[in-house]
Amino acid sequence: MTTIPELEEAIKNYERIEFGRRGGFWNEFDCMAVVDIEIGHIQYIEESGVASDESGRLSIVFSFTAPDSDTRYFMKHGYHSSWDGNDWDGTIVEVEKKEVIKYEWRVKR
Repeated sequence: MTTIPELEEAIKNYERIEFGRRGGFWNEFDCMAVVDIEIGHIQYIEESGVASDESGRLSIVFSFTAPDSDTRYFMKHGYHSSWDGNDWDGTIVEVEKKEVIKYEWRVKR
């Protein structure tokens, strides 16, 4: 099974080859369908956080599938500054889906 440090290193290697600078990959990841890295492939799932005109924490969820293993899910945290953009400085952690019931409210008629 691939470890998180191995996954981080493979993503950094891809980033160096394709973007030539730190941080470029995470800022463009949501525009890519599936990205092949040296140990498997990763796919963007979703991003959550603040609106583009605000500052605050961000997170991005993605899947990773190695050639001979099941799909696993991971999250990376970052920070968005309305002046400077995104900084994906957080570590990668493994996550799992959790079903949530959400209520929305409307004006009673």
